[in-house]
Amino acid sequence: MAYEYYLFAGFVFLLLAAVLYLNHMFKRSRSEGDSRDDRERRLYALYQNLDEEMLAFDDDVKRAREEADEKLSRMEGLLQRMEGMSAALSAEIGRVRAELSTLNAPEARAEAVKAEPPKREVKRADEKRAVRRRSPRAEQVRKMREEGMETDEIARTLAISRGEVELILGIGK
Repeated sequence: MAYEYYLFAGFVFLLLAAVLYLNHMFKRSRSEGDSRDDRERRLYALYQNLDEEMLAFDDDVKRAREEADEKLSRMEGLLQRMEGMSAALSAEIGRVRAELSTLNAPEARAEAVKAEPPKREVKRADEKRAVRRRSPRAEQVRKMREEGMETDEIARTLAISRGEVELILGIGK
């Protein structure tokens, strides 16, 4: 009987060890399963956050492009205005240079002195000028001034120099 008792006790010990081992393995797999679910949840949350950030980034890029396009169109408009002003200024400079070159020539000075009309003829020429119609540009300048625009604004709008605007306004007085 002694060895059967030991055999039974050994069998119970092995059975108990097997139950403890299986219990330990079951807990371990269950804890790994929980951490796997947690990892999956965290990964999914991270994916959602990343997706939201990407959408927000796309919106920011669209807004930045719209602002850049708006500023570019304003810059193009300013450039066109500047080109118009430059062309008008170049024409004015050419006209002034031509006048200066004719005035600086000695023959031109002599002819100007010879060609001075008598005073009676000057009065008639002034009368003819008064009857002459005003230019459309002069009319535009006067109309803009009556509307309350400043000299610089009129010059920019019509793409002429400020001096020309002042001259037109001065002649009209």
